Amino acid sequence: MCFSSTASFGAAIVLAIIGVASIRAKTSVKQTAFCIIPIVFSIQQIAEGFIWLSFTDAHYLVCRQWCAYIFLTCAYVIWPILIPYAILKIENKKRNIQALSFVYLIGIATSIVYLISMLVYPVESLLVEHHIKYILHYPSWVLIIGSVCYGVATVVPAFISSVKKVWILGLLVALSYIITSLYFREYVISVWCYFAALISGVVFIIIKDNGYSTKKIV
Repeated sequence: MCFSSTASFGAAIVLAIIGVASIRAKTSVKQTAFCIIPIVFSIQQIAEGFIWLSFTDAHYLVCRQWCAYIFLTCAYVIWPILIPYAILKIENKKRNIQALSFVYLIGIATSIVYLISMLVYPVESLLVEHHIKYILHYPSWVLIIGSVCYGVATVVPAFISSVKKVWILGLLVALSYIITSLYFREYVISVWCYFAALISGVVFIIIKDNGYSTKKIV
């Protein structure tokens, strides 16, 4: 989270509840990946909550780097794969499935590049002006090209999907990224992930939508 450990842990609890409720409400195994989105966000927020504690309590200092890697793994490695995969699994229309499959491949490639970069180059988490700033010592091409591919993998699938209301998730995530980039440019990944985590509550609404069907449409 971007403002305090309390906010991070609070968000984590809410997201875990939403994730469990979504799993209980699902009507098909194909919806499982989509349902766990809030749960993964919950884990991510727990990790950042401990990073926050490490800045105020020396007892937690030992776990700062590990939690930073957990947070960044969720952000840069899991999301580019999970988002397109989860939406692909609940898609009905064959034409959209083909497009989503292509985006999914982009997500896999993006995740691999970020994972290798994370293993090769050091990362840091700093407390700056009441925000957590993650410093990634990656090559510039990774940061530039990776950012574009990351956006395609995590935002575009929601607009490709024909499943009712999924586009709302994509729109809210995109708007939150724009707002975060404008007002929290130095802390984008931390602040955006917090907003995106809260937005993931829409997952439950989508799963509960009675209009969803597992039957494929040609």
